[in-house]
Amino acid sequence: MIATTVQDSANQPLSGLFDVQSLPGPGVGAVRQAWEYWSSPERFLQRCAQLGDRFTLKMPGHGTWVCLTNPADIKRVFLADSGVLQFSEVLRRLTPDEVALGPVVHLEGPSHIRWRRMTLPSMQGQRLSVYEPSMVAATERMLQRWPWGESVSLTSSMQALALEVMLEIVFGLADVKRREQVRQHAMAISAELGSKRFLLALVLGIARGGRWTVGFSRLRSLVTAMDLPMREELQERRLQGQTDRPDVLSMLLRATDSQEIGMSDDEILNTLRTLLLAGQEATALQLCWTAERMVRHADVLRRLDDTISVGDDSYLDAVIKESMRVRPAVPITARYVVQPLELDGLTVPAGMFVVPFIFHVHRRPDIYPEPLRFRPERFLERDADPYAWIPLGGGARRCLGGPFALFEMRVILRTILQHARFRLTTAPDEKIVHRQIGLAPQLGAVVTLDHRG
Repeated sequence: MIATTVQDSANQPLSGLFDVQSLPGPGVGAVRQAWEYWSSPERFLQRCAQLGDRFTLKMPGHGTWVCLTNPADIKRVFLADSGVLQFSEVLRRLTPDEVALGPVVHLEGPSHIRWRRMTLPSMQGQRLSVYEPSMVAATERMLQRWPWGESVSLTSSMQALALEVMLEIVFGLADVKRREQVRQHAMAISAELGSKRFLLALVLGIARGGRWTVGFSRLRSLVTAMDLPMREELQERRLQGQTDRPDVLSMLLRATDSQEIGMSDDEILNTLRTLLLAGQEATALQLCWTAERMVRHADVLRRLDDTISVGDDSYLDAVIKESMRVRPAVPITARYVVQPLELDGLTVPAGMFVVPFIFHVHRRPDIYPEPLRFRPERFLERDADPYAWIPLGGGARRCLGGPFALFEMRVILRTILQHARFRLTTAPDEKIVHRQIGLAPQLGAVVTLDHRG
């Protein structure tokens, strides 16, 4: 079970470490840390696991990172005001998100709250059930083409499926030609983001303090090309008053803020880009990790088979949450310190990063007994603590599409399990490698599917 210390640890004071400079670190220089993080993330994460509740990392071009694995510290970070901690500055310095997604991801304070309130209704609550038939249909179409009985990597299939789902839900029954154009451009962008060329440009951009000027011309061209059919669709619907369709674009066209002002075309376009690119990539990665874990545990496969057959999704939800615990698609989240941050017994100066270390808080034995064991039952025995289970981040910057992603993974996996059985494997665990800024199975999650008899 999840230990009862989850809530306790979120309130326990820390002691004995009062100065950032006194915090432990990996014992190697900034360049070596960066090299190991990108070239061998699994070894790097294992090294950091020995450093305790608070430790520091140093990355070229970014000074000191104060890394946190205690829920008490993480709670303070997630609840801090944007005048003290900012997420947008992290994105500017550590990711080329503005190149791919646009300025909407860098909003802070009231402007971010406004955008979030206008976008959220399309991504959560009862709205999700409207999307389920499209998710089921897309998954069944994928299975019709499946090479039954063959060992295959899931990565490309899950990326294509997640993109198909997003296109259907974002655009609905919109112009087929435009939707196909968006699909082709989005696939090209995904391929670019997964290329060695992009990884090198990303590492160099980070080392240069977030200057995304070298190596991103192809990405910019692809994004511009994808924008054209999306903008055409958006403007046509606005002009013709077609805002009553059951898709995200129509909801964004109808959305207004507290002053009854709607989103501009550019705001909507940036939002659509964020959903299509960032949303589908993270979901595809997590689906791969969930399958990679499932096929190595006979008891999990048996219980899934039993529960799915009687229409019970509770165990499947627990399997998804447990996979996000032991193999989060993103290992960290971060905030940039604008004003000194007071933690218990520690002041983090302005100009540093504070980094809730998702990967390691998920492996705390005082919160998750036998933390390396894949045991979904722990999420049936106790609800996930919002400061100890954080694969979607937290606070005002919690992943906007989190509820949608969890729902989508449930529907996709349930549909697969209703038509197929995952074959148990004795293969070693797949190593953790980088894909873009996320963590992926080295072999792409190799699985074998058999027809459900």
